[in-house]
Amino acid sequence: MAIKTGEQFLEEVKKLTPEVYCMGEKVEDMINHPILKQPLKNMCRTYDAAHDPVTAKYATEESTLIKGEIINRFNGLFTSREALFNRIQYLRLWQNYVAACTYRCPANGLFNALFSITADMDEKNGTNYHGRFVDYLKWCQKNDIFVSGAIMDVRGDRSLPPGKQVDPDMYVRVVEKRKDGIVVRGAKAHQSGSMLAQETLVIPGAVMRTEDEKDYAVSFAVPNGTKGMTYIVQHSFGDDRALVAEDIDLGNVKYGSRFDATALLIFDDVFVPWERVFMCGEYDFTQTLFRRFLPIMRMFEAGCRPGLFDVLIGASMAMAEYNGIARASHVRSKLQRMAYIAQSTYGVAIAGCHFAKEVPGGIYIPDQVYCSTSKITSIDGWYEVAKLAIDITGGLSMSLPSEKDWRHPVAGKFMEKYLRGNPQYSTEERIRMIRLIESLTQGAMGPSLHHGGGPLEAHYTTIRQSLVTEHQKNLAKALAGITDKKSK
Repeated sequence: MAIKTGEQFLEEVKKLTPEVYCMGEKVEDMINHPILKQPLKNMCRTYDAAHDPVTAKYATEESTLIKGEIINRFNGLFTSREALFNRIQYLRLWQNYVAACTYRCPANGLFNALFSITADMDEKNGTNYHGRFVDYLKWCQKNDIFVSGAIMDVRGDRSLPPGKQVDPDMYVRVVEKRKDGIVVRGAKAHQSGSMLAQETLVIPGAVMRTEDEKDYAVSFAVPNGTKGMTYIVQHSFGDDRALVAEDIDLGNVKYGSRFDATALLIFDDVFVPWERVFMCGEYDFTQTLFRRFLPIMRMFEAGCRPGLFDVLIGASMAMAEYNGIARASHVRSKLQRMAYIAQSTYGVAIAGCHFAKEVPGGIYIPDQVYCSTSKITSIDGWYEVAKLAIDITGGLSMSLPSEKDWRHPVAGKFMEKYLRGNPQYSTEERIRMIRLIESLTQGAMGPSLHHGGGPLEAHYTTIRQSLVTEHQKNLAKALAGITDKKSK
């Protein structure tokens, strides 16, 4: 099958029948829902990018599983360092043109981690997970399926492991095994775009360490609309804007806010046939699974953020012109700093690709230390880039009247007169750019960028375990002429 267009994907979404709740109401029409329709445009763009002459070579690749089959890169495997680099190149380019989420990175990371870990489990235990997973991935590639990745459990009391929770459903678990499959129960948090995806691919949400946690060591795939699955859509700060805005007040008028359509996904005794189960009880493999998956996600984050920074740099340049301060030395200094942050983040991500290592199954996993470093750089960098963009924009980044006022015959006349900046540019241009910067720096943007790819402390832990060691201390002692003998 040829790669779909966005319109073809949209027609398939229309046929989905998920149970979705948003703002206290059951959603009957996802296509035209104000919270969901903008993210759906992003998702359609992941298909149209494959047909766009500018992005096609980045958006597609030849399948390593189906000879001669050209597939969407989001459904591909990383069988070389070049494949990793191509992926982050695409992410930066994607953000340049869309400045919003693809909703496909988690599943892409899971494809690679599960392809590898299922081979490991089969070799050790004589299971047949790998064959099942390869069949599933081939089907996804051949039919150009949009898959949502589900990782993070709700976790309950975080001081307790999964098996010690007061409510055992705080992590997704197997509650019944049958001859034809399993039944699962629990919930996954932060599921971006999942109700609009055709499939959901699930892995454990934590490392399971003991035998009594084996029921939580489960990985499976389910189609959208499966009985027992319920989506409860987020209500973040920016969603109120989506309910009333159509054009200027969206900021990003083409694709909306970055992480709209994120939901709490409930599995209420959901049945999964064995052919779609890729782990069931192998708790001793969960740590390795995460060690392979997390560096990939951190690489994605660090490839994505610089593309977003590029847009904020351009928006800040435009705002400086609209405000009449483009030649001010402090503005040039701020723009240079923003560019430095973008390139340093991207450069470390490239290093992660360069030092990638091959694991069983022929998958290349980017270096976890470089990827964690780039992820931290991207988080710290985003806050600084946002601060600088807001500084250049000025106070209207938080006090601009609405588009409805702008369109009003009385209020609009005053806005046209008093909100004009540099007379070389129209008031509307200035208003539009202010809204874009607002949408990229405020609302849910900060928390979503901060937490995407895992909590900050996890990245610092990775770096500390690798680089804050006795080896570093011994290097310093050797140069200082200190022996290993204890000081008296």
